[in-house]
Amino acid sequence: ICAHGTVPYPAPAMFAMMPGVAVRPSSGIGELVTPTGLAMLKGFGAHFGPWPEMQISSAVNVFVPGCTFDNVPNGTRFLLGRPLPQPVE
Repeated sequence: ICAHGTVPYPAPAMFAMMPGVAVRPSSGIGELVTPTGLAMLKGFGAHFGPWPEMQISSAVNVFVPGCTFDNVPNGTRFLLGRPLPQPVE
């Protein structure tokens, strides 16, 4: 609910950004990801799914927001890496 009444979740703009994003159900009530957060991830070229094989090259950052949901891990880890060299056959 917002100042303009009930808004569907995900909101239409958020829903339009979600093709290709892996999702799963949650019992949390509230916004698990913001439109700005998803736009930034997609803008940086994030891939959604299992971690790729890579060699960590430098940055490791952890972001933990102020809100929490029961029984839900809350935080994001950012790593900068390079693809592993392919073995020569």
